[in-house]
Amino acid sequence: MKISYRYKFASIARVAVILIFVILISSSTTSAQVFYPPEREFASEVLLNKDEVGYDLTAFEPHIEVETVYKDEIDRYIFRSQYTRDLGVVIYEVEEAIVGLKGLSISLMIPTEWVEEPQDDPNSTAGPNMVLESSVDLDPITLDWSEAMQMELQWLMDQSIITGLTETDLHDISSEVGQGYASWDYRIVYENGDWMPYSETSTPFEVFYGMYQLDQDLLPETVPYPFLGDEQPDPDVTEDEDYTTLVYAGALIAIVLLGAFSYSRIRRRSVLDNLNRKNIFEQIKTNPGIHFNQLLRDLDMQPGSMSYHLNVLEKKEYVKSIQDGNYRRFFLFGAKTDFKIALTSIQLRILSIVDKRPGITQSKISRSIGKNRMLVNYHIKILRDAGILNVERSGRETLCYTTSAAMVYLG
Repeated sequence: MKISYRYKFASIARVAVILIFVILISSSTTSAQVFYPPEREFASEVLLNKDEVGYDLTAFEPHIEVETVYKDEIDRYIFRSQYTRDLGVVIYEVEEAIVGLKGLSISLMIPTEWVEEPQDDPNSTAGPNMVLESSVDLDPITLDWSEAMQMELQWLMDQSIITGLTETDLHDISSEVGQGYASWDYRIVYENGDWMPYSETSTPFEVFYGMYQLDQDLLPETVPYPFLGDEQPDPDVTEDEDYTTLVYAGALIAIVLLGAFSYSRIRRRSVLDNLNRKNIFEQIKTNPGIHFNQLLRDLDMQPGSMSYHLNVLEKKEYVKSIQDGNYRRFFLFGAKTDFKIALTSIQLRILSIVDKRPGITQSKISRSIGKNRMLVNYHIKILRDAGILNVERSGRETLCYTTSAAMVYLG
């Protein structure tokens, strides 16, 4: 695969920056503290560095032509996710010579912006504290990063942009990704037969390393075709265009119309008319609390298809899910359950603080327990999914409240 001179120059510059920080770290008399870019809180990334995995980025060209994919000046491909149009996807080639990593980086990123955080003391003379916030209606806590990455990888495989990923790879990657697993230290990579965060590999190389911030204005207007959940604009056709171009544009419109019809039909008809969704629903009804992997085994379905149908069932309020450690368990929507997850010490501390200070923000919880916001957000999401906490948006703030289910743990 040919790599542009711009990419080679960017890679050389990146290695040079890394070497400078290595020298600074090694010359320090105190232990170095790894820098955690705040952008990581709004992203999840996998580096496809497995030898058997290939990719063809020229397959993006039709999408670039119809402006559903944007290619920036350093050959990053940016577009809206198949999972939800407010989520961005950033793809670029990686060649980190210093640690021997080479492959295709795929990042799911929530567009962000820097905003001034309200001060607790209005009379304070201290300067404004700037924090990074989502610029779209997506919460990094409630977003199912695993499902989103699985759906995105499946779409890239369907488009022949990625080749060589097995069903096991797809399942293992989606099981590992999550909020904050991005950038140098925590992105998911392949080593010795397993997908894992880079920090957990045999010889991780920790350095100061910044991260790309996704601007909402860089996202194209629509999701790359074909996508049943998004309406595409009709291509502009002038009288001067030749017959081939008209045929191509007509094909695009046909795909869109077919997709729109199929999607609207799902909304009009009963969700359970689909045999796969009916089987999934019946399996959850019979086995409340069943987790994703068990559903795959019992119904012999592909992970991408399972994720899609579970997503439909959840959105249409046929089923609900609860995060239990590394598992996501499913129940019928509205059904009362006596399911109780085992809380960690951090989760119990968060619960205690919220119980004493209803409506406390996540940033204040982070300061109260002395943990970074990414970690606090992760645990709040688990408590929210389990029905132990309510999380509400108030402007740019995220407020936390306990539910009646919390009493079991606060006893």
